[in-house]
Amino acid sequence: DMHTDHLEAFNDLDCGGRLATCLLYLNSAKDENDHLVKGSFSGGETYFPEYGAEVVPRIGTCAFWFNTCERPGQTDYKDDMFLNVDLRSRHAGRSVSDGEKW
Repeated sequence: DMHTDHLEAFNDLDCGGRLATCLLYLNSAKDENDHLVKGSFSGGETYFPEYGAEVVPRIGTCAFWFNTCERPGQTDYKDDMFLNVDLRSRHAGRSVSDGEKW
């Protein structure tokens, strides 16, 4: 299901929201020759429709993205500011068709 990892309601939490996501891949999709290897799977890409991009899972790699429009390092950023959802961070995991994604 397409979603964002930050909701504006998260601003009411003590942590103040979910600035960013770091998604670590624990196993791999098929290898570059389209072969399944032990512990691998088919499909399971992380899809970002706003960018027309997908990340193919590879064991030990990660995908990182910001979930909010406000980001540390920006001129007006403050730790206690309201964080707005960056809708460009919408994403979904594609279906796994063979094997198991961890």
